[in-house]
Parts: sequence; C-alpha cells; structure tokens
Amino acid sequence: MLIVAIAVEDDPIQARYLSAFLKDCGFEMLSVATAAEAAALVQSRKPDAIFLDQDTPDVDSWGACRGLRELTTAPILVFANRDQPGSIVRALDAGADDFLLKPIPGTILIDHLKRLTRRPGSA
Repeated sequence: MLIVAIAVEDDPIQARYLSAFLKDCGFEMLSVATAAEAAALVQSRKPDAIFLDQDTPDVDSWGACRGLRELTTAPILVFANRDQPGSIVRALDAGADDFLLKPIPGTILIDHLKRLTRRPGSA
C-alpha cells in the first residue's frame, strides 16, 4: 500500500531526509515549505497523511493545522523541535492527530504513520 504524505517543512535538509527515508520505506512524500503550499497540494493530491512542522514560516502553526483540517480528514502529525508548554494540547485542539518531538527515530515515525493511516475514516 502506497501512502502519500505531504510534509510542511521549511528546512530543506530535514525535508530531503524525511523524503528519502520515507521513499526507502515504500512511501511517497511530497514536500512543501509553507502551509499555503500544503493547502493547495492537499486539494489536488488527497494525501493519506500530513506532516506539519510546528514552526511554519507563513502562518501560525495552529492556524495552519486548523486550515488543513478543514480541507481533509487525512491524519495530521505535528513535529516540533522543542517541547513548549501546552504544545501538545494546542496541536490536538487545532485538529492534529499526533505530536512528536524531533529528532524522531525512523522506526517510530513509520509506526505512527502506519497507525494513523490504518484507522477508519482517515484520508
């Protein structure tokens, strides 16, 4: 089963790493740098999952999460570089399905991706 994921990651090195890793695991990942680009891509590609970096450059990350949630039922997994008080609760309140702190071991990432895309009603 091919899982198409969209990653909103403004760090090109992180985006390339994530894309290469997922491709090696049999998944397709489309990477964008902004929430606006992600919104356009969500409408045209209908992804199975969305990875959203907590530090989106163009809008507030929680606003980005809410906006993406309005466009899709695909699971949204928020990544964060640091654990800020209340971040997990804010992400979930904004419509995220999961929240992980970087660096994320590859096996954990794949585990979360498979779990989120396996549940009824996703994507």
